[in-house]
Amino acid sequence: MKKTNLLTSQKFRNIVFVSLAYRQAFFGVSNFNHKLNLSTDLNCGFHDLIHGIKWVKNEIHQFGGDPNRLTVMGDSGGASNTRVLAMSPQTKYLINQIVLCSVASDYVLVRDKNQNASRISAKIAGCANFLPNSSKWDNLEIVEKRFW
Repeated sequence: MKKTNLLTSQKFRNIVFVSLAYRQAFFGVSNFNHKLNLSTDLNCGFHDLIHGIKWVKNEIHQFGGDPNRLTVMGDSGGASNTRVLAMSPQTKYLINQIVLCSVASDYVLVRDKNQNASRISAKIAGCANFLPNSSKWDNLEIVEKRFW
């Protein structure tokens, strides 16, 4: 009886797995004041994911994958990100299906959830010389001048 190596046999290799890295926490979703219309993008982590998905869609055929069968999967917080990506108009023609594993909760976009942490991080990094509860965070000119 001939043995089949399941790892190298083309018969059993019908998935190409790609893992995307993206900026998280302060570097991925900074939030100094959600009420200000800042000139910088504050969702860098999601843009990393979107650009990664675009790259996979364009290049997956080089690895034997099918660009028309792109499945995005996430677990816990990653499942929440996957759900948001699936709803985004920027990924409308990129994602064919999703798999959500242990989604954290109903994903509610709380605009100021990490505002205090972002302000503390900016102070520690030396980007701001005022406290997290200072009214200076409400002034667009001051915030733009300090960071950009």
